[in-house]
Amino acid sequence: MARLIETDRKRRLAFTTRRRGLLDKARQLAVLCGVAVTVVCTDPEGGALTVMETEEGVPALMDNERKRGLAFRNRRRGLLEKAEQLAALCGAQVAVVCADPWGGAPTVMETEAGVLARAY
Repeated sequence: MARLIETDRKRRLAFTTRRRGLLDKARQLAVLCGVAVTVVCTDPEGGALTVMETEEGVPALMDNERKRGLAFRNRRRGLLEKAEQLAALCGAQVAVVCADPWGGAPTVMETEAGVLARAY
């Protein structure tokens, strides 16, 4: 399990870098698989709020249903792992909502249940 980065300067730098990586992963998932993805996170001090939302109904770049399903599962797992690492290493609050490409229940991940929803 990843531990919180002790030094404030290193934690802020890691947050900036990892947040960018998390948002890139979310965009890639949305574009390749044609699903809506929303990412919400606060900085380590609980101040600035980052919200990234992709459009629903964007056509997927991958036409093959089987390959798209495999890519969706793998990329969703990678996105959620990145979100958990950002929260653990940097002390940020992170929430991810990812639509299911087959119309099922969306995947919802929040580092501390309800914290972001209550705060914002």
